[in-house]
Amino acid sequence: MKKNLILLCAVSALFSCGKMGTEVETPAEAGIPVSDLVFDLSVEYTAETKATKQGWENGDAVFVFFQTISDYYLKMAYDGTKWNTELASPGGSLPSTINTQGKTVTAVYRPFGSSDLPYYTPSGWRFATQYTYYMACEKVSHTLTKEGNKWVMTAELNMVNPDDFVQFWIEDAHAENELYYLSTDAVIPVAIAQIAPDGSVQETTHRRAGEAMMGYPYGGGYLFSGKLNKSYGGTGYYFIKDNWYDNERRDYLVTGKKLVSHSAVILPANGSSKWLQVGPTKYVELKKGKFSLGTWCTCNYGASLPEQVGTRLSFDGAVAQHAASESQFRDIMSNCSWAWTTVKGQAGMGIKADTGFLFLPVEDGWFEEYWSSDSLDDVDGWFISLIKGSSPDILPSGRNGYCAVRPVRN
Repeated sequence: MKKNLILLCAVSALFSCGKMGTEVETPAEAGIPVSDLVFDLSVEYTAETKATKQGWENGDAVFVFFQTISDYYLKMAYDGTKWNTELASPGGSLPSTINTQGKTVTAVYRPFGSSDLPYYTPSGWRFATQYTYYMACEKVSHTLTKEGNKWVMTAELNMVNPDDFVQFWIEDAHAENELYYLSTDAVIPVAIAQIAPDGSVQETTHRRAGEAMMGYPYGGGYLFSGKLNKSYGGTGYYFIKDNWYDNERRDYLVTGKKLVSHSAVILPANGSSKWLQVGPTKYVELKKGKFSLGTWCTCNYGASLPEQVGTRLSFDGAVAQHAASESQFRDIMSNCSWAWTTVKGQAGMGIKADTGFLFLPVEDGWFEEYWSSDSLDDVDGWFISLIKGSSPDILPSGRNGYCAVRPVRN
């Protein structure tokens, strides 16, 4: 446990998972001027895995949210020796006083999301990026004590991983320069969706087992995190590893082992012969004359052959797998010939450019939807609709829906 007493003229706070002292006075109903606050901050790293990351490091940040308060939050930044504290507002304007009497606090730590600042919506606090690795401390009571002319807010934040959290690590000396994804039917890539007004941490519900976990460079390799798929009953685990910069996918089978909550598994290093190549994943550049229309994967995500529809993903999953953008779909709609055709018995849309050809399979033979990587708003994303007998169309749809995905390289 690291404990720091921090005096700030501008802002601060302190929180507690247990009883931390006795109030001398009750703060005024109007609140406490921020210049009168003293912070006694106690933050404990209680990770329950044997993963590579085991404690606080320079640059780590913990975000603290006050129950039912929407106009400010507390950011605690670790500089390698102590926590520095800053009260912040999404709107940029802080109140002159704060009143947290009778309210709990919730703290969130996202190891690879320290620079991603929260914003408030009517349903709670959210982050722009959903990381699948996090620790939290929910609905913690705090104590306000008058000491001379100052008020001290105290509390202990015991940061823990969620139940059923699991992690995987792959050694790679070039981890900073490449982008990897890992998937297995035994794990769901769950992330924080929001912190509700009552202080509860709410997780994403649209991700499914087998969807990709993004790798975060750390410690000379990649960390992948998620939550156990409780409906998976096997003792063998089939992992698929995607490298965005390669023209191939590789798999690895673990047998005779069972994942349990807070497992930390070291998989073979990148480049190891233990990773076997899955079917070909190739790319083709489409061109209109000399004008490039992008470099497109010849197969859908989750497919090893062009005629396979592959794995349908939610909008966030499609973005993570580099789905073609709305503008890229519009470019090939405007500059290529589209025709309903059949490849190896599978119906779908054939797309012919001056240079290059793509096939978008349609599993049932008459209708398929493909996500783009662009959203209309917080609710809807853009997708391309393929219907036999009709021209392709780009439309908005709820981001929780599942569609096919055609990745692009650029």
